[in-house]
Amino acid sequence: MALRVADAAGDPVAEVASLVLRPVSVTELSASASATAESLFRLEWFPAPVARSEDSGESAGWAVLGDVESDGWRGAGVPVTSYDGLAGLVAAVDGGATVPETVVLPVACGGAGVGDVVAGVLGVVRGWLAEERFAKARLVVLTSGAVEVASSEDGARDVLDLAGAGVWGLVRSAISEHPGRFVLADVDGEEASFQALTGALGEGQFAVRGGAVWLPRLVRMASGGVLEPPVGVGSGWRL
Repeated sequence: MALRVADAAGDPVAEVASLVLRPVSVTELSASASATAESLFRLEWFPAPVARSEDSGESAGWAVLGDVESDGWRGAGVPVTSYDGLAGLVAAVDGGATVPETVVLPVACGGAGVGDVVAGVLGVVRGWLAEERFAKARLVVLTSGAVEVASSEDGARDVLDLAGAGVWGLVRSAISEHPGRFVLADVDGEEASFQALTGALGEGQFAVRGGAVWLPRLVRMASGGVLEPPVGVGSGWRL
C-alpha cells in the first residue's frame, strides 16, 4: 500500500512508498495507554516545615541588589546592605568589602515588558557567573506572585507577575546548569514571609505565603484529567 498526502489545495505534502499495517489487540492498546499515563507528571506545591539553617548567611548579612526600604525587609531578621545592582556590589568588593555569602536580586517589572525583565535578569546571571570572586556565594532571585501556590483551603491561585514567571523559567535552567549558585524564591510581601527566607535558602526553589514555606514537587498526572471530547455528529470537536 502506498500513501500520498496533500493539503487542502491539492498540493502534495508527503509521499510514502510502502505502508504495512499490523494487527493490534485491545490488550496491547490498553497496556500502551497505561504506560503513557504513568509517564506524565505535573508540578504541585506542598507546605514544608523549614528550620532556620546555620549556613543561611545571617552572621554576615545579606547583600540586596536594589531597594530595601520596603516594610517586608525589616522582617528578614538579618543585616541587609543595599547595592546599586551587581555593578555596585562588584565596585564595593573592589574597594575591599567582604564578598557576602548571600546576595538577593529582587525582581520587579515596574511596567516593563516580560522580555525586558527576563533579559535584565539574564544579564545579572551572566555577570554573576563571570565574577570568580562570587564562586562560593549564592544569588537568590526573589520574585513576588510569579508562581501558582495553593495557599488557601479553596485552592486559590496567586500568579500576579507574568514577567516574574518568565524569570523562573530562566533561572530554573541556570540552577540545573550551575548547582548551588542560584536560589529561586517567591514571596507574598508579608513581613513573616521575609523572615522565613533565612531558613529556606537550603532549597533550590521555594515560595513563601503568610510565613509558610512551600516546595515544588513532581507528581503523577491523574488519569481522571484526560480530555474526553463530546461524541456525536456536529459536536465540533477534533483531536
